[in-house]
Amino acid sequence: MVDALHVDYFVNDPNVAAPVKAVLANYNATLGQIGFYDSMVVVSKLAAEKTKPYRRVLSGDQMPVQPVMNWLPEAPLTGLTTMVMGPLAGERVNAGLLALIEHHRECEQRALSAIAKCADRFRALDDEAGGRH
Repeated sequence: MVDALHVDYFVNDPNVAAPVKAVLANYNATLGQIGFYDSMVVVSKLAAEKTKPYRRVLSGDQMPVQPVMNWLPEAPLTGLTTMVMGPLAGERVNAGLLALIEHHRECEQRALSAIAKCADRFRALDDEAGGRH
């Protein structure tokens, strides 16, 4: 039942068999919540059938469990299309994405520099060999 509540997050996972996904998606359309109270489990149905995944909302500026930049750069685009961010979370993500862009630019510059050094070395070797290939 818990998997049925969260099937939207792994519906595109190739490691989950299609028949299993179909059963979970069927439950997901009507399952509202599962609550645990003392020694009792309460399963609630939705008032109306759910036809598409709920939007994922990020808000606040503190992330004590999992900082958003630990998972956002690797998240599949299909999961990001329904995400909504509050202003504070957006600022935090914006700062993280700018830092990530800067890091990738630095890596690109180092790679281009290494390629240029290799090209210079190949030219020098070619000159030493008298232009013979």
